[in-house]
Amino acid sequence: MAAAKLLKQLLSGIFLAIHYTSCIEYSFDVVIHIMRNVNYGWVLRLTMKSIVAMANRAYL
Repeated sequence: MAAAKLLKQLLSGIFLAIHYTSCIEYSFDVVIHIMRNVNYGWVLRLTMKSIVAMANRAYL
């Protein structure tokens, strides 16, 4: 189960990293772009967010 979650986090992280920008002014715009214009981008973002939240809870 943990390996599946780790694999899911790695894959979603790779797909999100494709759209990475280091410019502070455009970072929020990139998140909005991922959510609205990328096919199933909202799923990628929410998957990554939920897995990170679970990992933080497990760590604490």
